Amino acid sequence: MLDNIETQGAFMNAFNQAFIGMAIVNMDGNFMMVNRSFCKILGFTEEEILQKNVMDLTPPEDFKLVATQFQRLVEEDIEAFEIVKRCYKNNGGMIWGRLSISIYQDESQESHLIIQLQDVTERKLEEEELMVREREFRKLVEGAPDAMAIHDEEQILYINQVATETLGVKAEDVIGKPLSDFILKEDWLWYREKLVEALENGEVNGIFDIRLVLPSGETIDVSSTGSIIEYHGRKAMQAVFRNNSAQKEFEMKSNYLLQQYEKMNLVGELAAGIAHEIKNPLTILKGFIQLLDISKHKREHTQYESLMFSEIDRIHLMVNEFLTLAKPSEEDMKPIDLHVALKQTISLMHAHAVNNKVTIQFEENTSLPLVHGIENKLKQAFINIIKNAIEAMHEGGRLRIIMDQCKDGMKISFADEGCGMTEEELRKITTPFFTTKSDGTGLGMMITNNIVESHNGKLQVESKMGAGTTISIAFPL
Repeated sequence: MLDNIETQGAFMNAFNQAFIGMAIVNMDGNFMMVNRSFCKILGFTEEEILQKNVMDLTPPEDFKLVATQFQRLVEEDIEAFEIVKRCYKNNGGMIWGRLSISIYQDESQESHLIIQLQDVTERKLEEEELMVREREFRKLVEGAPDAMAIHDEEQILYINQVATETLGVKAEDVIGKPLSDFILKEDWLWYREKLVEALENGEVNGIFDIRLVLPSGETIDVSSTGSIIEYHGRKAMQAVFRNNSAQKEFEMKSNYLLQQYEKMNLVGELAAGIAHEIKNPLTILKGFIQLLDISKHKREHTQYESLMFSEIDRIHLMVNEFLTLAKPSEEDMKPIDLHVALKQTISLMHAHAVNNKVTIQFEENTSLPLVHGIENKLKQAFINIIKNAIEAMHEGGRLRIIMDQCKDGMKISFADEGCGMTEEELRKITTPFFTTKSDGTGLGMMITNNIVESHNGKLQVESKMGAGTTISIAFPL
């Protein structure tokens, strides 16, 4: 008897002193006893709560949840359960409470329920806010036009629809898989090093060009950037990447075309030089043969004379064929829309400009008349000028291209923000083999000038050290 009294005393002492809310209710759900913490959490007095049933403190939306669990206790299907539900407060408000409910029997073998109550409102609101943010985040990234993935240094945590389409995979086949499975082995080590550094520093520096491996075994070139975020309680990289395979192919084709243009122009210039060197001696040789007095031996030498003139004429014909490589004929010239030709050239040079941090600003004029010329040669002239301008801006900058009508025709100006030229460099700019580049041929501006002149145009260069260069081409109309 004494033991029971002492045990009950210890229980009641612990019950009343507990920091969490505690209550004893009968099997009908009526409150029989509550401690101070329980009253404090809900804002009721002890007398007020003892007049209530558990359901009096439960919103109607939660009745079914509570009733189902109570029924399982009564039927002894379970010994205890825990739920998170809303509870009414004395002031009419509500809290989110975590209730742990268990069944016990007193000394008379009568069953009662012990309820432990914790106020988890703040945590619940934080969870709901987090869920809202996550829904908004998912809505944002799923609607993003770019491929996006979230990953830590080991595995992929999330991937949006655009990314699955880019990689040709299903999200469930990727999420949770090792990141290294999708990055080319040669790129993985340095990328992981950059990734670890970014996660430690909390920021991503620069754009990463990496090669991804598709399930088919094919590799694609992508440019990736991103930011460090907290995803489900851990630091992760939110990576945005773009498939550059088409761009890489375009750049390769562009470089090939540039090389072909340069080769064609170089062949033309060399052909013109060779033709010039051959033609002059041939003219002199032919003149002296004509002056030779061979009449005394006419019968003997007529056949030799005829043969020499025939061969000289044949060499002249070959020389003139060479010259057609360098100088356009009237039959080759056609009406050209320089606005379209220039726009196509700018598109061709776009990748080179981007790689050198140069912005091309094209001030178009679609109302100008057509020009008579050879489109490919004029495009080559534009390429040479734009390429030089881009490479003169070592720290990047802006290249302004302006089309306008002038007094006697039309003018195209190319104004860069590069380092400029000295007066001596200006004088030599169209001289063959003069260059300021370590890898230059010194033929680009000479070829450009020749192309412009062959179209009856005029090339003008204005430059000042430290103030950039402006090259203008004027064509008569």
